Amino acid sequence: MKRFHGVLAFLIVASLILAGCGGGALSSAPAASAQSSAPASGSAGSEAPAASTGTYEVKIAHNSSETNPIHLGYEEFKRIAEEKSDGQMKVSIFPNAQLGSGDEANADMVKNGIVQMTAVPTYTLAALANIKEYKLCDVPYLFNSSDQIYTLMEGEIGQELLARLLNETGIRGNPPYVQGWVKLSTIKNSITTPDDIKGLKIRTSNSDFYIEMVKSWGANPTPMNYGEVFTALQQGTVDGIVTTTPLYVPDRLYEVQGHMATVNPLAIVHIPIVNNQFYEDLPEDMKSVFDEAMDGYIRAVRQYHADAETNAISELRDLGMEVNELTPEQSAAFAELSAYIKDSKADDIGKEFLERVVKAVS
Repeated sequence: MKRFHGVLAFLIVASLILAGCGGGALSSAPAASAQSSAPASGSAGSEAPAASTGTYEVKIAHNSSETNPIHLGYEEFKRIAEEKSDGQMKVSIFPNAQLGSGDEANADMVKNGIVQMTAVPTYTLAALANIKEYKLCDVPYLFNSSDQIYTLMEGEIGQELLARLLNETGIRGNPPYVQGWVKLSTIKNSITTPDDIKGLKIRTSNSDFYIEMVKSWGANPTPMNYGEVFTALQQGTVDGIVTTTPLYVPDRLYEVQGHMATVNPLAIVHIPIVNNQFYEDLPEDMKSVFDEAMDGYIRAVRQYHADAETNAISELRDLGMEVNELTPEQSAAFAELSAYIKDSKADDIGKEFLERVVKAVS
């Protein structure tokens, strides 16, 4: 069965490569002429650009289920893009890691034009583009709220990073959304202190900061792609995970985890990314549609995740999961163990850059 799914994924990706060459335009005119509707240099400036003709396909890949806020956000992008373009823009969404397992694979497909859009954590962009400053969102206990993150990432510092991402990879970044604040869970026992997870195998992302944070709490960090997590928990390959609250209900993590603690050391921050060549090849009217859909998508996906963060705790309790909402004193025990990480790994981000961030959020 695994071999069948592997072959199926290969065939899907192969078909997307063939269909996606040329920047995503599937119109009757070739992609190279996609900008021909704009007035030529020197033409009468009073004439508005002619409306484009043809069809433009946007393929979106992600790793989560159709009920996840991530997918619901893409559905909103699809609704706006197709409605505002009168059907000229066709949006296809590929959930459940259909095209590749992991954020790295999705980002690489965007970079190479196999799909046009996805959203990935900042630590994925740090690795993909070799922009170490994107690791700032992985520093434990640096940020206190989602609004604090949005203010920073939409300001001067965030814009600098998006410009570097575009220049170094050809990937067009957009304003971020907070997927949720990180919780700690396990199948083994109740969690109120770091001693409760001592020696347990805890799944983390590939971020060095996540790995060090879990290690500082006395557990054994086990990096793993998110698409592999449910099976690994089911089979006992790992005992627990650190991930965001909104993932637990739609991805059914409560079926393989019994105990959660609201440690909240950091948020997972996703950057929606687009293949810039695809975007630049769009006619001006389709760019306007795409931009409007992107704005609506970002507003929606932020709200979906904020609502999921608020509602998930009670839903998980109703589903039989124990959730310990830590007191300030209990949270401080985890924070104190991780306090050294900001200084010890400052060079991994850049000391001067990190100082700018700390000053900006203080």
